[in-house]
Amino acid sequence: DAVLDFVDAGLPSTIVPVQQYRHSLKILLSMISQQNPDIVVAEAGASPLEEYNDAAILSVLAQQARFVVLCASDAYAVVGIEEAFGIKPTIITGIVTATSAGIELVEKLSDVPALNLCTDKSIAELELLLRAFLKDVLPPD
Repeated sequence: DAVLDFVDAGLPSTIVPVQQYRHSLKILLSMISQQNPDIVVAEAGASPLEEYNDAAILSVLAQQARFVVLCASDAYAVVGIEEAFGIKPTIITGIVTATSAGIELVEKLSDVPALNLCTDKSIAELELLLRAFLKDVLPPD
């Protein structure tokens, strides 16, 4: 399995002017395409509202994404990301899911399942969701 990063496309950091970022993104996507993958797992930035060019990558990949995991620190961050990028994640995880109160609030505000991926129960739920969303590209059991 291939692992590719913006470093492979000539960027030591994604904090660069958007045109330079988009150029390197095209190179990186071409490199990924050459691998002929069934599934791509992609991460978009440490903080999507900062200068990491997440808006640029989301504008390219959002239409192709089948399963979006949003890692968030609190429930209101989830709402902010949904509003800023017009994205409805498939699941929410991160520190916000560390307590039952956090899970309840984020699910109430976003109407998206929230999973604490530090628990076996949530890992099992994640596996079921992934299989359901990716059934046409995953090998049979």
